[in-house]
Amino acid sequence: MWIGFPPSHEDCRQYDLSARDLLHAIEDALYELRWPHFRDDRFRVIANISPQIFVSYGEKVIIDIERDGWVRVRSECSSPLQWMDWGKNSSNVRQFLGMLDDIVDEGARPRRRRRREDNDYDD
Repeated sequence: MWIGFPPSHEDCRQYDLSARDLLHAIEDALYELRWPHFRDDRFRVIANISPQIFVSYGEKVIIDIERDGWVRVRSECSSPLQWMDWGKNSSNVRQFLGMLDDIVDEGARPRRRRRREDNDYDD
């Protein structure tokens, strides 16, 4: 349990993948977790986790792809007035990295939504 304004937790892990493959794996992990997300810039994805009654006001998970295959994940409480996270942020980071590890280890993209660039054009 972290205490501060706002509470947060951060971790990073290195993968032997290109930035593009990492980005696809990150989006797949977020899709599997059912966390709504958007791409903030080329190498940053932000997910917003809905609030849970009596537990949190919601969290923002920021995922950055850095050099040499490093992925940095930071979860922080959405409310700047919240001062205790009850372990929710560290749980978010562990849950995301666990899902990302599973997807990278499988080497496949399970149940992934098709992206525009994935379409095969027969023109």
